Amino acid sequence: MIVPKTFTCWMVRLLVVGMLLGVVVEQGGARAQGLYLGAGLSGPTDFQEFTPKISLQAGINPLPMFGARIAVDSIIQLSQFSIVSADALYRYSLPLSPVTIYVGGGPEFYLGNARPGFTRDDVLGVHATGGAEFRLGQYGLYGELQPGLTLGSGNAIVKLRVGVNLHF
Repeated sequence: MIVPKTFTCWMVRLLVVGMLLGVVVEQGGARAQGLYLGAGLSGPTDFQEFTPKISLQAGINPLPMFGARIAVDSIIQLSQFSIVSADALYRYSLPLSPVTIYVGGGPEFYLGNARPGFTRDDVLGVHATGGAEFRLGQYGLYGELQPGLTLGSGNAIVKLRVGVNLHF
């Protein structure tokens, strides 16, 4: 039986996402402090099309100044254009303030239907991240900007992400 190439690509992508999520959850459970889960909205655009998406993320801050997370920006169906990303973050908590600012970046995986102007090679990209989080106890309100670039055709993507984190 021949397995279609698209099915194999999907399975590899889902395996990578599952492994990343497993690492984040396992590290969070081992250290208990610094683990967070978040949900919100994102607005990715490639300057040709804008589609608001639901954003889910899981992360860990093992040190006060360093964090790592994975995120999925998608419409309910993963068959639509979705973005799975990972970030390494440098964090700075403002003195005497509940605000933490952060910068970082990482890889992105593009899943689902192709977008106008994208090629079949546009399955991987890189992005930078800049944002801030306002903590209220266990909850944090965040907002960030993520400029990115696809590695296949060099298309630019910019995401604006806002939401709420629950810290454990």
